[in-house]
Amino acid sequence: MSKTYLLSAIMFTLVTATYEAVSRNASVAKGLRLRSNLPTMMARKGQNQSSSANLTFTAKG
Repeated sequence: MSKTYLLSAIMFTLVTATYEAVSRNASVAKGLRLRSNLPTMMARKGQNQSSSANLTFTAKG
């Protein structure tokens, strides 16, 4: 095996491993962002529901 081929194989492995690690970290960060926004979205939804649920209707009779 020539030195050039070996060096090329090592570089390919390093680049591939780095790309996979960066991609994985980006997807994890995206998942964490989505999870961190979830309580806020749920709180807003709950606030909207509670404001509409507080409407009272009186029946005449």
